Amino acid sequence: MRALDRIIPRLRSQMQKGQPVLFTGAGFSLSACDRDGRRLPSTTELRDALHAIAFPGDPLDPDAAIGDTFSVAMSQNQHDTRALLESRLSVDPKSLPEYYRYFYDQPWRRIYTLNFDDLEMAVANRFDLPRSIKSISATCNTDNEDSTNPRGSQLEVVHLNGCVTDSPADLTFSEQQYAQQIIAPNRWYIRCVEDLRTRPVIYVGTELRESTLWTYVELRIRRNRQTDVLSPGSILVTPTLSRAREALLKEYNVYWIPMTAEQFSVVLQELRDATQQGFVFIKQYDDN
Repeated sequence: MRALDRIIPRLRSQMQKGQPVLFTGAGFSLSACDRDGRRLPSTTELRDALHAIAFPGDPLDPDAAIGDTFSVAMSQNQHDTRALLESRLSVDPKSLPEYYRYFYDQPWRRIYTLNFDDLEMAVANRFDLPRSIKSISATCNTDNEDSTNPRGSQLEVVHLNGCVTDSPADLTFSEQQYAQQIIAPNRWYIRCVEDLRTRPVIYVGTELRESTLWTYVELRIRRNRQTDVLSPGSILVTPTLSRAREALLKEYNVYWIPMTAEQFSVVLQELRDATQQGFVFIKQYDDN
């Protein structure tokens, strides 16, 4: 915990000014349940469920990629594919453990997620939050509103790969779809990379292996090789991490905290004084 002890004072100062960004991956949602009482599926479990649509009656293929399986399922039966996603990725608010509240009642500048599920809306339904939730699908949102500064009264949650409420055709699942994101740059990915490069970030439930995101990061680094600087120190919250991955992420000023999301929620609770100051600070966005 010595690394955490060093990081906490800096995080407290960042929270006081509403600076940090929250970035969540698949592991963040695994304590939630769907509306039939089942835990939200892991990537492997979702792939296997899609396999039953793509190749009904055939044995599971443990080497299949979820993107490939999704593409075949869509070509075989788009109706059943959509029904499966809605069933397995729609969160039951009553299923949520209390610790999720503490991730959504912070003065985050913005939240980005790689997940398709509607966890943030379930949290807003279940708990009394200091800000309303604005859920944004990066693959479907094409309005031209200026999102440089967030609103103090509203917390933006950006689904980088799309959301369960979208048409399955608009979700970024397959390698071909990731390639399309790169060919036709998505403004929300660009905004995300800008935030990740200039703001302190709390990463939860991901080891940051997403190829599309790294492509944008590297493109920005090359364009700004002479003037770009490392982002403020960020934190990766995950129970385990390989030594090589830890060393690589340190080069990007990202430091590993070996905790689960639930354990880290206790840390957030301990920052309540900084949190309140942070909300006072970000209120200026609405006053201007």
